Amino acid sequence: MVMTCFFFTEGITSFTIKSEYNSAYRSEQDDQGNLEPNFKLLVLANGRTGDGTPTFLSTYATPAGNKVYKTFIEFNSTQRSKEQLGQLLKIADKVIEKGPKKDRHAGSVGDRIVIILPEKKENKQLIAIAWTSGQKYVELSSTSQDDLLAFEKITNP
Repeated sequence: MVMTCFFFTEGITSFTIKSEYNSAYRSEQDDQGNLEPNFKLLVLANGRTGDGTPTFLSTYATPAGNKVYKTFIEFNSTQRSKEQLGQLLKIADKVIEKGPKKDRHAGSVGDRIVIILPEKKENKQLIAIAWTSGQKYVELSSTSQDDLLAFEKITNP
């Protein structure tokens, strides 16, 4: 099977696919990394940005066939993670939401955006949610806004 990774984080110079999972859909997180509700891990990869910062990429699928793409980067400074978020914001076709990223206790831990990207996947508009939390940068994208919001909720409760 040929697997195409589709990520929007600028500056990733290379990545290596570490694993491909072909397990059954699960209703809770299992030892193969599948997440509830019914997110199946397809690809887990790592790479480096242009400045050598380690980057982690993953692709998940739902039973309906939608995919959610995740990029995780832990930069060496909070400023660098904010710059990465700013780069994504600059290419957005539309900003749906922009504000603080909240933790479980409603305290602000960084910045969060929800945007529509100019690129399309399978003739559908791509939506992205991205946030910073200190030095950490997380970017999620999908053609399904409902799946994207559900994925954000279970990966960052």
